Amino acid sequence: MKRILVSEHNRVSYIWLALITLAFLSVSAGLWTTTPESAIQYWYLYFSPLVLAALRFGLRGALFASALSVASILILYQSAQNALLPTLQTLEHLVETAASPRELRDLIVRTADVRATDPFTNLLRIFSGTALLVVSAILVGMLSDRSRAQEVENQSTQRMAQQLRRFFSPNLVDALLTSQQGVGPGSTKRKDLTVLFADLRGFTAMTERLEPEELIRILNEYLSTMTEVIFEFDGTLDKYLGDGIMAFFGDPIPYENHEERAIRAALKMRDRFFELRSRWVAEGREAVTLGIGINSGFVTVGSIGSATRVEYTVIGSNVNLASRLSSMAAPGQIVTSARTYSRIRHLVEARAIGRVEVRGLPRPMEVMEVLGYRLVPLGANGANREDDRLEDTIKRIVEDSTYRAWILTSPDQALADLELAEEGVALAQSVAALKGYPLFYNVPAAEIILLTRLASREAYRDGVVVVRQGDRDTKFFIIYRGEAAVLVTDDQGRELHVATLGRGNHFGEMSPLYNAPRTATIRAGERLEVLALDERNFHQLLDAAPILGGNIKAEARRRLASRSVPEPT
Repeated sequence: MKRILVSEHNRVSYIWLALITLAFLSVSAGLWTTTPESAIQYWYLYFSPLVLAALRFGLRGALFASALSVASILILYQSAQNALLPTLQTLEHLVETAASPRELRDLIVRTADVRATDPFTNLLRIFSGTALLVVSAILVGMLSDRSRAQEVENQSTQRMAQQLRRFFSPNLVDALLTSQQGVGPGSTKRKDLTVLFADLRGFTAMTERLEPEELIRILNEYLSTMTEVIFEFDGTLDKYLGDGIMAFFGDPIPYENHEERAIRAALKMRDRFFELRSRWVAEGREAVTLGIGINSGFVTVGSIGSATRVEYTVIGSNVNLASRLSSMAAPGQIVTSARTYSRIRHLVEARAIGRVEVRGLPRPMEVMEVLGYRLVPLGANGANREDDRLEDTIKRIVEDSTYRAWILTSPDQALADLELAEEGVALAQSVAALKGYPLFYNVPAAEIILLTRLASREAYRDGVVVVRQGDRDTKFFIIYRGEAAVLVTDDQGRELHVATLGRGNHFGEMSPLYNAPRTATIRAGERLEVLALDERNFHQLLDAAPILGGNIKAEARRRLASRSVPEPT
C-alpha cells in the first residue's frame, strides 16, 4: 500500500512538472513568434523550469524538463523554417533580377536580414545555449539529489539518536553515532559488565492509598531522577520494572572501570532518593525506601526479542544474581557480591553481611553491604596511597598545636611539601578542625587514625532527612562539614526545631548503643558532609579507641539525663 501511494504521489508530481514546463515554453513560443530576432533573450524561460525541476525533483526531474524543452525547440525551429521559406524565395528572385548598385545595396541589406533570421544560424545558437542549460540543470539536479540524500540521512540520524536517548546517556549516544557501533537486531555478544537493580520498598502499600494521578506523578519523579543519575555515569537503562529499574554499565561503549561507575551511580541514587523521600514525607506521603543490588560478571548483551519488538538488554546468571541481591537489600542498603567489591574496595567502605544462600547457585555466596566512600581511597595493593605521609601528618596535627593552627590558617603552605592527594589534604584540614571540638579532646592520634579507617564519607543536600525520629537504623555520624537541624515531633504531631549541629558534633549514637529507635529527626543544612559508621564499625571503634569511645558514651549519658529519661539498660 505504501509503495502504491508513493507511486501515485510521483505520478501527480510529474504531471504538475509537465504543466509548469509547458506553460513556460508556451510563453517563450509566443515571444519568439512575435519577435524572432530576439529569441535568444528568452532563454531564461527555458532555464527556469529546468532549475525548478532540478531543485524540486532532483536529477530525474531535470532530465524530464530538459526533454520537454528540447522537443519544444525542435518544434519552434521547424515552425521558424516554414515561416522564413517564402522570404528566402523572394530574396533569391531579387538577386537574379538586380540591375543597379542601388538594387544591389538593398539586396545586401536584405541578405543580412535573412542571415540574422536564418533558421540554421538560430538553430546553432539555440542548440548551443540549450546544451548549456541542460548541462546546468543536470548539475543542479545532481547537487539537489545529493542535498536531499544528506537531508534524509540527517533525519534518519536524528530519529536514531532520539531512540537511543531512551536507553543511553547523551555522551554514549554521541559516541555511538560517531563510531557507528552496531546495536541493531542480532548484534549480541558475551561481555564482562556490571548490572544494577533498584526498587522501592513499601511502594505497593502506597499504591493502595494514593489516587492514580498522584501515584504516577511520584513514580515518574522517582524514575526520572534515578535515570538521570544512571546516565550521569554513562550507564545503559535496560528497562523499568514497575517501581524498579534495571541498568548495566560497560556497554555499548566499553569501560574498564564499569564496576566503579555502577557503585558511584548507586551511592548517588541513594543520596538523591533521600532528597525525594524527605520531600514526600514533608508532603504527608508514606516513607518508602530504596534497595539496590549490584553484580559484575560475564553476561550476554545485545538486541533480543521478536521480529516486531526488539530490546537492547542483558541476560545470564550474573543478571539474575544482581536481581536477587536487590531483593535481599534492606531499606537503604546497597548490596553487592564479594567479587564485585574486590574490584572497588579501594574506593568504598563495606561490611560483610555473611554467606547467603542464593537460589540457583550451588553454594553460599559472600555478600557485602556498601557503606560509602572511603575518606582516602586505597591504592591498587590495598594500602593508602599516602599512608605513611598521611599518618605522620595526622600525628603531628594532633600533637603539635602550632602546626595545627598553621594548617587552619594557611593550609596550602602547611601541606605544600607533603605531596598528598586531594583527599589527603582535605582529611588533614578536617582533622585539624575536629581536634578543637569536645568530642576529640585528649584523643590520641592512633584513635583518630582508626576513625578515618573505619568511617565512610556521606554527603547530603539541604533539607534531606539523614535520620528520622522513630526509625531503627543503627548508623553513627560525626559532622565533617556543614550543619544539621535537630527536630523533635511532639505529641500533637508538631515538628519542633530544638538544636543546630555543626562541625565536630555527632548524632545517632543512641540506636547502636542502646538498640533504641531514633529520638529525633536530623535534617541536613546546606551541603552537609558526615563521617558515618555502621553498627559493626561503631562498636569496633568503641572497643579499640577507649578515649574517643568514652567521650561518645559520656555524651550519650548526658543527653539521656537532659531529657530526664532513665538510662536504658
